[in-house]
Amino acid sequence: VAEDDNGGGGGGARELLVKWGGGLGYEEATWEAEVWVAAAANPGGAAALARYHEVQSRRAARAAVAAAASAHASAFDRGAPAASPPSDAEHPVVREWYSGGEGANVLRGYQQEGVRWMAHNLLSAGRGCILADEMGLGKTAQALALVDYVLRSQRLSAPGAPKEGGPAAVAPRSGPALVVVPLSTLVNWEREAARWVPGAHVVCYIGPPDARAIIRRHELVYDDDNNNINNNHEAEVAAVDTVMEEGAAAGDHGDGGDGDGDGDYPAEAAARIAAAAASSSAAVCYKADVVLTTYEMLQADRGVLSRVPWSCLVVDEAHKLKNSDGRAARDLRSMDFGGRVVLLTGEGAPPPGPLLPPPSSPWCI
Repeated sequence: VAEDDNGGGGGGARELLVKWGGGLGYEEATWEAEVWVAAAANPGGAAALARYHEVQSRRAARAAVAAAASAHASAFDRGAPAASPPSDAEHPVVREWYSGGEGANVLRGYQQEGVRWMAHNLLSAGRGCILADEMGLGKTAQALALVDYVLRSQRLSAPGAPKEGGPAAVAPRSGPALVVVPLSTLVNWEREAARWVPGAHVVCYIGPPDARAIIRRHELVYDDDNNNINNNHEAEVAAVDTVMEEGAAAGDHGDGGDGDGDGDYPAEAAARIAAAAASSSAAVCYKADVVLTTYEMLQADRGVLSRVPWSCLVVDEAHKLKNSDGRAARDLRSMDFGGRVVLLTGEGAPPPGPLLPPPSSPWCI
């Protein structure tokens, strides 16, 4: 998880902060000597150390992404055209091995089409979308393939400047992808992320306050940037709470006072959320690629999580959000995801019949 040349336990020797397997959380992490971790007698130690160094080696590339995103965002604010997503020929939405060949990770034709459709909505049209396939049709695989494409697009955009012309796109994002799921499905999402987002540093943001503090300090960002994201936590919580209350007061459904119940915040409140996020995280170099968390953890730490410029937001079992007055919906609206949101639900709308009226969930969410 982290390293300390002076010894995390104060012993003076180079030590590593080790997160143990077997179901132990980050709160059980301990400082251990690097030579002991790498010893052949410790199964998995050398592989874990190699993986840690591989993630650390991305630091310079991530800094370039953060700098480019900040520069592009400044140009975007001045009215310059946003960068257009590259063509499918230049930068395929679906990886070649998703379509067949070696390996078992293959997306079916309709799943590939679903990924392309979601990518068009998020990166070209600048709008969110709902994937309402029935259970068992691979919504998890499609959503994670989309996350993989968003992260690859993020890295691709780092060296250059925004392209002139082309369709308007949302401003570049430098943060990881945020995936909000029920606790009962978190382990499955973590396992599937290893398949469909290869090489990504996936972090499960769960556990007691001590565990989440370690994740924020050592896993969400690189150690030298942790102060930018962790400072003034209590002040940020209070600020977000104020905005949430203003949004609720403006209309019973947080609709900005227009009475349409569309769940929008007042323009001033929305601008304050975006400004706070931009000012606190513009120069932060993020270590995580994908952050998996639950509705409960989002509610507990929204003050910190709302400051991250998430590259996209994926919400599983989004039919839980059909009550726009609910806490889950309000907490999600406080996140800074630049309009890049995918809602997953198995409650699609079947053809109506005399005894089977169409459900209202897709319309509500």
